[in-house]
Formats: sequence, structure tokens, C-alpha cells
Amino acid sequence: MRTKVFGSTNLGDRPDIRNVAVVVTDGKPTPELGASDVAAEAARAQAEGVTMFAVGVTNSIDKATLRALSSDPKEENMTYFATPNFDGLNRVLDSLIAVVCHPPPPMANCEFK
Repeated sequence: MRTKVFGSTNLGDRPDIRNVAVVVTDGKPTPELGASDVAAEAARAQAEGVTMFAVGVTNSIDKATLRALSSDPKEENMTYFATPNFDGLNRVLDSLIAVVCHPPPPMANCEFK
């Protein structure tokens, strides 16, 4: 996703639009599929300016994985979401749209002395 969807050489990436990725998962990486580096890849995407949101769907979601996939502030119902089944996705979708389409304003430049 990081190298194929986002980046200046990709036709779908627009430099004047915020890059947002929504990862829908059962919340548990599958080691057999090479998923051991999922959190590291999410961190690389975030370092390159992609705002990451994670949505976990099942009763056995690993919230630590959802937090690892999501951008700061890594708070439930803000950058990561969980629902026990696909019936709950509408609720999650409404919340996700509100956060993605109307992000909170950036904090003022604060200096701590």
C-alpha cells in the first residue's frame, strides 16, 4: 500500500490532498503470509505522511495490533475502531467518516520551557 498507492510516482496520489489509509482486519497478523512486519510497514507509511486508520472486525480482535497500525493519537474510536461483526461496520463507518472527513484542527505550535 505504501509504495503502490501513495508516493509521487503513483498516478493516484495527489500531493495537495492528505493521504489516508484505512486498514480493515481481523486484528491479528497472519505470520504464514509474511505479516510479521505489519506494524513496521504501518510506521513507515506514517513516517511518509500517510494517516493510518485501523478497523478490526471479529470477536477476537487484538487491540494492540489495531493501535500499532493506526496513527497518533492511537485512540479507540478516533484512529482505530473495533466491531465484533460485519453488522457493526455501519456504526464504525459513520464514526470513521466523521474523523477522516472532519479531522480535528492541528494543535497550535507549543513550546515547553
